[in-house]
Amino acid sequence: MSRAERRHQKFRIRERARRIMRLWGTANFDNVVRCAENLCTCSGYCCGNPRKWFGEKTLQEKRADESMVE
Repeated sequence: MSRAERRHQKFRIRERARRIMRLWGTANFDNVVRCAENLCTCSGYCCGNPRKWFGEKTLQEKRADESMVE
């Protein structure tokens, strides 16, 4: 990944964190940078990985199963 791509990704993630923090009402620079490092707000079943909590298959596994059937 080039430097420009890394900078773009960091900017995109920080903008997303800024939008989230604005909803919480704490959108100062330090909080945004801290939130951008860890965007997952919780690890519960409602926000977590469905494979971990419910045993669902990933999209890649579902596609592979469909291709095997055909």
